[in-house]
Amino acid sequence: MREPRWARRQLVEFRDHAVRMLIGVMKHNGLQGAMIMSVAEGLGRRADTVDRQVRRLEVDCGRRAGVMTGERQRLWFLKLANRELQYANESL
Repeated sequence: MREPRWARRQLVEFRDHAVRMLIGVMKHNGLQGAMIMSVAEGLGRRADTVDRQVRRLEVDCGRRAGVMTGERQRLWFLKLANRELQYANESL
């Protein structure tokens, strides 16, 4: 049985808060790998998942080069619309 939407939303907010706290602590310490493993264990997640979330948040904050989450979603929708238009043109 799936979790209700409000429960999933709370889990996402909790995860985002934990990742933001981790980034704040990592600014002051250089033990990034050990901290990520510790936080991952506390969240019940894999260390590479938490590391990916940290990197994504750093990109969204402008600390790391890359495509921001909002831009990535926009590109995904544009590609989807483009595919649908190409399919419609082929059928004409």
